[in-house]
Order: sequence, then structure tokens, then C-alpha cells
Amino acid sequence: MDGMDGFQLCNTLKNDYDIPVIMLTARDALSDKERAFISGTDDYVTKPFEVKELIFRIRAVLRRYNINSNSEMTIGNLTLNQSYLELQVSNKTMTLPNKEFQLLFMLAARPKQIFTREQIIEKIWGYDYEGDERTVDVHIKRLRQRLKKLNATLTIETVRGQGYKVENHV
Repeated sequence: MDGMDGFQLCNTLKNDYDIPVIMLTARDALSDKERAFISGTDDYVTKPFEVKELIFRIRAVLRRYNINSNSEMTIGNLTLNQSYLELQVSNKTMTLPNKEFQLLFMLAARPKQIFTREQIIEKIWGYDYEGDERTVDVHIKRLRQRLKKLNATLTIETVRGQGYKVENHV
């Protein structure tokens, strides 16, 4: 690649687009894997590999991304636009950071379904996320503030001892 390695390319792709990235490489050192996940890759496969395993991994990544053709969803007075990572209520529009948008979109796509922190982390950050699970709480808190600022009828509720769900208060 001209002037860019795979880690830099992955970082650029993840910053500019909401797409899954699987690195397929001969580099099998733990430090390379760490660098890849820090740069945003969703999975890391080293050569040699089994083609069937690669197919399983691709399917798993696509499931986590919930790839579909519907890029816009309306629930209550709130419209979520996946293409632009935007929320809109009436004439107010707000752009969200990628992870916050993914989290809200996942919850809003299944109203009233309770999601545990573990389910959220696996779906949004990936099964190999090694950070603190309380990061979910921080993202939820920010989303609640943003929804309140927009006067959205959608709220994120805490289900004690279980997780989070969305409610529409129309």
C-alpha cells in the first residue's frame, strides 16, 4: 500500500465509514493483534487459515453489524439516520459519535427488549473487547442527555439487575 500500512488503513476506514473490517494477515505477533484491535478492526485472522473458519468469522461480524438496507428508523418523534449517524426530532438534528449511535440504534430497533451490558458490549464493541463494562453506562448516560436535549419521546430505561431497554412515551 502506498504510504499506509493495514493498521492505518483500518483506522481511516473506521473513522470515515461505519463498516466492518476483518484483517487477514501473516502477522501473528500479539503486539500486531493488539495494534489491529486498537485501530478498530472487528476481527483478526492470521495465515494460514481455514476458509470455512473465515466464512464463520465474516458471518459473525456481519451479525454484530446488523447489516441491512434500511438506514433510517423512526420511533415516536425520533428519527435515526444510520448513514449520517444523526438523530432528528422535529426541526432539531444532532450527530452522534459512532458507538453511541450504534448503541441507540440497536436498542431502538427492539423496543422493550432488555439488553444486558454483556450483550451490548459484544454487539457494539465486539466479543474480544477487554475494557470495563461500565463504558456502557457512560454511553447510556450521554445518550439520555442527548435525547432529553432533543425532547425525544424515546427514553432509555434501566431494568435493575438486568440491563437496559428503550420506551416510547407518546
